[in-house]
Amino acid sequence: MRTVTVDQRLLTEAWQDDAGAVVAALRTSTRQRALPTGCRVVLFELAGDRDLHVNVTHQRSTSTPAGWSGPGVTPDGFVHNRRFPSSESHRIARQIHEMVYAPPHRAAVLLNESR
Repeated sequence: MRTVTVDQRLLTEAWQDDAGAVVAALRTSTRQRALPTGCRVVLFELAGDRDLHVNVTHQRSTSTPAGWSGPGVTPDGFVHNRRFPSSESHRIARQIHEMVYAPPHRAAVLLNESR
């Protein structure tokens, strides 16, 4: 997987327009720049929480940009997550884009160099 897949898992209509704008912006920007490995982005809501939640999963370990939590390790790779309390789709898309294209984690670079 060297592409970026983007999914929405929304429970309400509260984030529908913003999530749609974010998905469109990400699909446009990621077509223009390749990734060394695949990446999956999921925008979702949690019951009882007004924030938009985003998980970005990479097949390789990446650095963690400011504002993001992680990485957690899952069978699918290394996942970072973030919550967005306001609906500024251009800002949300930019911050997700930064996470999608985060550079490799320094330890992963050192490990690959030693092989």
